[in-house]
Amino acid sequence: MRPLNLMMQAFGPYAEKEEIDFRKLGNRTMFVISGKTGSGKTTIFDGISYAIYGKASGEDRNGNELRSQFAKDNLLTEVSLLFSLRNKLYYIWRSPQQEKKKERGDGYTTVNAKAELYAINHEGKKEILAGNVREVDEKIRELIQLDANQFRQILMIPQGEFRKLLISDSKEKEVILQRLFSTQFYKMIEERLKAEATELKNQVHHLLNERNRLLGSIQPYSQTMQNLLKENTLNEIEITQLLDNELLQMKNKQSILMDEYEKSQKAHDEIIEQQTQAKVLLDQFTHQMRLQNEKIKLDEDREKIHQLEQDLLLANRSGKLAQQEEYCRKLSNEKKELTSRQQKLQEQFQNIQQKLEQVKQQYEEEQGREGERNELAKEINQLESMKPLVYSFSNEKKELALLQTKAQEVHRNKQQTQIQLEKIEKELEQIDRKVNQVNELKVQFLKDQMQQEKTKQVWMKLNKIANWQLELQKLHVVETKELEEFQHIERSFEDAKATLQHLEENWRDGQAGLLAEQLLDNAPCPVCGSTHHPNKAMVQENLPSEEDLKAAKETVLQYENEKHKKERKLFEYQSKRETLEYNIQEESDAITKSVGNYSVEQTAYFQDHLQQEMDLMNTRMSSNADIIHQHPILVEKMESLKNMQVQEKEQLATYERKENEVKEQYIAKRTQVEKMTESIPETLHQKEVFDKELNGMVLKQKKMKQRLEETEKQYYDFQIQTKGFQSRLDEMQTTIEEKNQSLETEKSLFLSMMKDEQFVDYKHYEQSKRSEDQINKIQQQIRHYHETYRSITDRLQELNQNLQNVKKPDLIALDEKFKKINEQLDKINQEMSNIQHNIRFNERIQHELQSLNVQLKELEEQYKMIGDLSDIACGQNVHRLTFERFVLAAFLDDILHVANQRLTKMTSGRYQLLRKTERAKGNTQSGLELLVFDQYTGQERHVKTLSGGESFKAALSLALGLAEVVQQYSGGVSLETMFIDEGFGTLDPESLDQAIESLMEIQNSGRLVGIISHVPELKERIDARLEVVATQKGSYTQFHFFH
Repeated sequence: MRPLNLMMQAFGPYAEKEEIDFRKLGNRTMFVISGKTGSGKTTIFDGISYAIYGKASGEDRNGNELRSQFAKDNLLTEVSLLFSLRNKLYYIWRSPQQEKKKERGDGYTTVNAKAELYAINHEGKKEILAGNVREVDEKIRELIQLDANQFRQILMIPQGEFRKLLISDSKEKEVILQRLFSTQFYKMIEERLKAEATELKNQVHHLLNERNRLLGSIQPYSQTMQNLLKENTLNEIEITQLLDNELLQMKNKQSILMDEYEKSQKAHDEIIEQQTQAKVLLDQFTHQMRLQNEKIKLDEDREKIHQLEQDLLLANRSGKLAQQEEYCRKLSNEKKELTSRQQKLQEQFQNIQQKLEQVKQQYEEEQGREGERNELAKEINQLESMKPLVYSFSNEKKELALLQTKAQEVHRNKQQTQIQLEKIEKELEQIDRKVNQVNELKVQFLKDQMQQEKTKQVWMKLNKIANWQLELQKLHVVETKELEEFQHIERSFEDAKATLQHLEENWRDGQAGLLAEQLLDNAPCPVCGSTHHPNKAMVQENLPSEEDLKAAKETVLQYENEKHKKERKLFEYQSKRETLEYNIQEESDAITKSVGNYSVEQTAYFQDHLQQEMDLMNTRMSSNADIIHQHPILVEKMESLKNMQVQEKEQLATYERKENEVKEQYIAKRTQVEKMTESIPETLHQKEVFDKELNGMVLKQKKMKQRLEETEKQYYDFQIQTKGFQSRLDEMQTTIEEKNQSLETEKSLFLSMMKDEQFVDYKHYEQSKRSEDQINKIQQQIRHYHETYRSITDRLQELNQNLQNVKKPDLIALDEKFKKINEQLDKINQEMSNIQHNIRFNERIQHELQSLNVQLKELEEQYKMIGDLSDIACGQNVHRLTFERFVLAAFLDDILHVANQRLTKMTSGRYQLLRKTERAKGNTQSGLELLVFDQYTGQERHVKTLSGGESFKAALSLALGLAEVVQQYSGGVSLETMFIDEGFGTLDPESLDQAIESLMEIQNSGRLVGIISHVPELKERIDARLEVVATQKGSYTQFHFFH
C-alpha cells in the first residue's frame, strides 16, 4: 500500500479541510514530518490508519475522539485517502459517528459512522466496491490482508508501540507471518494428514467391530464353541482355531447323514419300480376294455363298407370312358375358339380398310405443300449468313456485363474490407481490456481454490456425521426392538428355570416315598442301613416323570440358547452404536476446530450453509475459470487480429487498384458494343433470340419433310396389311370346317363305348363318375377299415392270453408305503440341509475373517505411517512445532538474516537477533519468539531485556528485513510504505547515524518511508520535509524540499 493523497476534515487539530498530496514527493522515497509538540504530526498517521481501518494509529485514540475541537458545529469530521496497491488505484472515505447540530431548533443529532470504497479505473472513473462500514472493512481486509494491529506492527510503527512486533509471542507472530507469506497451503497439508489418519483409525475400528460381529455369528456345533461365543470378550485366536475342528466334525456328521440318505433313497427307488409295474398292468386292463368296445363298433360298420366297395367298382368302369369324353370336349372347345378368332379377324380387316382410305388422303395433301417447303429453305439460308455477326455481338455484350459485375464486386469487396478493418480494430481494444481483467481474476481464483478445498473437507465431514446420525437412528429402533425381545426371552427363561426347579424338587420328594414303599420289616434300609422303619415317607400323587423333567430341561436349554443369541446381537448393536458415536464425536471436534462454534444438532444447518457457500464459490470459480482459460486464447486471438489488420490493409490497397483497372476496361468495351448495334436488326440483337428464330425455322422444315415421309410410308404399309388379312381369313374358314368333321366322328365313338360298359344312358354314366381324389379316398377308407379290424382282433387276442389268471394290483397300499419313505427322506434331507448350511455359513465366516485380518494388517500399516506423519505435522514432536509453523520459522530465519545485516551496523556488531528454538513449557506454542545475542557477554537473552534505544534499533531492523523478504517471496501483502513515529530521540549520535544510513539504503527499493522526529540530524540528512504548523484556529501542513 502506498498513500497518494490524504484529506482530513475537522479531524484532530485540523479544523478545516486539510489535504496532503504525497505525489509531490516525486521520486523521493523518504520524508520527515516535523512540527511543534501537539501540532498534529501523529494525527497524519492517525488519518491514514483511520481511513483504512476506522481506527487511529495508537491504541489510546479512537475514531469518536478524533473530532477537531477547532471545527465548526456544521462541519462534519471525515477522512479520505487515495492510495495505490499492486499497480491499482483505490479511494476510501470514512466519517465517524458524531454529534451534528440540528438544522432547525436547538440541540444535536447523532450521525452514524459511514464508509465508502472505490476502485479507480484507467479512465479515472470511480467504481464502487463497498458502500457501508461493514462491507468496507471486509473489502479492506481482503485487499491489504492485514488487520489494524498487524498494520501498526509492520507498516506503521506508532509512538511507543514499535516494540510490539519485536516482543510479540509465537502465536501473534504466526498470525502475521501467515498473512504475509500465505502459508494456508501448509495448514491444509496438516489438516489433510490429520483427516486421513482419523479416517484410517475409524476404518480399523470398524473392521474390528465387523470381526467381532462375524465371530458372534458363527453357528456353534460343540458346547466348547457355544461357551466361547457366550463370553463378553470374544477370543478371536481360540475361536478361529476351534472353528477348523468344528468344520471337520460337521463334515463327518454330513457324511453319516449321506449314507443314511442313500439307503433310504434305494428303498424309495424300489417302491417306485413296484408302482411303475402296477401302473403298467392297470394300463393293460384298461386297454383290453377299450379294444373290445372298438371291435363292436367295427362290426356295426361292415354294411357301410360293402356299399362303398360297390361304388368303387362303378367308378372304375366310368373311368374308362373319361378320356374319350374329354377328347370330345376338347374338339368342341377348339371349334368355338376358331369361330371366335374368325369374327375378331373380320373386324380388324374392316378397320384396316378404313385407315387405308384416311392415310391415302393425308399423303395426297402433303404432296401439295412442296412450294411452302421451298420458301422456308430460302429464309433459313438468309439467317445462316447473318449468324457469325450476331454471335460476335452477343459475346461482346456478355463481356461488357461481366466487366460491370466485376467492377461492382471489386467495389463491394473494398467496402467490406473497410468494415472488416474497423471491426478488427474495435475487437482489438475489447480483447486488450479482457486480458487485463483475466490477470486480475487469476489472483482471486487461487484464493477461492484454497478456501474451496478447506470448505469441502468440512462439508465431507458434515456429510459423514449426517449419514452416521441417520444410521444411529435406525440402529436405535432395531436395538430397542431387540432389547424388548431379549427381556421377553429372559422372562421366559426365568419362568422355565423355576418350573424345572419345582419339578426337580417334586421328583426328589417323590423318590423318598417310592423307596419307603419297598422297605420290609427287619430288612436294612438301602440309604441309612436301619432295620426299623417307624416313620415311612408317604407316596405322593402326580409325581413328575423323567420325560417331564427332560422336556423341562430342554425348554430351559432352548430359552438359554435364545437368550445368548439375543445377548450377542445386543452386543453387536451396542458396538456399532458406540463406534458411530465415537466417529461422530471425532469428526465433530475436527469441524469445531475448523469452523468454530459447532454442535452436532446444527449439522443440517451447517451442511446447507456450506453447500450454499460451495455452490456460490463453484459458480464464481467456474465462471472465473472459464474466463481464465480464455487467456491464452485471447492472447493468441490478439496476435491473430493484428496479423489480420495488416492483411486487411494490404487487401484494401489491392481492391482500390483493381477498381481503377476494371473501370478503364469497361469504358473501352462499351464503345465497341455500341458500334455493332447499328449493323444488326433490333429484334435479333440477342444471340438467344436469333438462335430461337433460326432453330424454329430449321425444326419446321424438318417436321414438314418428316410428315411427308411418314404419310407415304403409312400408305404403303396399310396396302400390304389389307392383303395379308384377306389371306388369313380364307385359311381360317378351311380349318373350322375340318375341326367340325373330327368332332362328329369322336362323338359317335364315345356313345359306342358307353353301351359296351353297360351304362343305360349318359345320366347313369355321369352319376357313377368319381374324381381321382374321391376314388383314392374310398379305397383308403375301405383299406383302413380292414386293417383296423385285423389289428384290433390280433391285439385283443394277445391281451386276453396275457391277462388270463392275472389279478389287478393295489396302488393305494403302494402309495402309502411311498409316502412314509418320502417323509423319512425329507427328514434326513432337512438335517443334511441344515448342517450343509452351517458348514457353508461357517466357511464363509472363516473366509471373511481371513480377508478381514489381511485388510486390518494393511490398514494398521497405513495408519502407522500416516498417523506418524499427522502427529509430526500437527506438532506432536520433540520440538512441539507444526508443519506450518516450521515453514513460518524458516521464513522468520530469512527475515532475521536480512534484519541482522542492518542491526549489526546500527549496533556496531554488538547485537544479533536469534529465533528461540527451545521448546516452551507445557502446551504453550513456541518456535517464533525472538532472542538477542550480545557479543559483549557472549550469551543469549530475551529481546524484552533491551533498552529503549536498543529496542528501537532491533524493531527498525526487523521491520526493514520483513519488508525486504516479503517482497522477495512475492507475498500476498504489499509492503511499499513504512511510517515511524518518534523513536530516534532515544538514540545516541552514533546510533542515529547508523539508523539513518540503514534507512537511506532502502531508498533504492522504491519503498516510501515517513518519519516523525524532532531530531535535527535527521532533518538535515533528509531533503523532503512535511511541516505541520499549529495556529490558534487549527493546524495545516506544507511540503518543503531542500535539494
